Amino acid sequence: MASSVMAASSFVGEKEKHTLETLLYSPLSLGQLFQSKILAGFSVGMMISFSSFAAMLLVMELESFFLTGNLLLPAASWLVIMLLIAPAISLIAIAVTVRSSAKAQTIEEAQQRAVFLIFPILALLIGQFTGIILISAGLLWGVGIVLAALAILLVKRAAGNFTYEKLLK
Repeated sequence: MASSVMAASSFVGEKEKHTLETLLYSPLSLGQLFQSKILAGFSVGMMISFSSFAAMLLVMELESFFLTGNLLLPAASWLVIMLLIAPAISLIAIAVTVRSSAKAQTIEEAQQRAVFLIFPILALLIGQFTGIILISAGLLWGVGIVLAALAILLVKRAAGNFTYEKLLK
């Protein structure tokens, strides 16, 4: 959520604060500007995700140790989700959100567009973690690799056919 709000306000927030013109005068290319906005949102989201996962893992391990005297190792599917799928989905969502932020006229409009990306992603992740949707680790690796390739492609082509003039509209 934090990274999607940050990504949704990336370019449109600059427009509303009248700082986009100054940003466009920087020596960075348009592609580099888009990539930096994406990576800023991505880093915040991944820090929150990894710290939340570590806290959950710590609580589960402590509870398991005190109740049974044994530690539980996370399933391979959890690690695939945290190390491959979550970053890939996050990059995809943030890249799409930053692009829509560049097209939006207000922060509210950009945030409303971003919300539609969050719900299906949350449903899949909650389903996997709770066991409602059981997917093998091998299938998760395949899905993760495809999503990672898509994420890399979206980040590299983030600026698309935007021009400085289109961003200023």
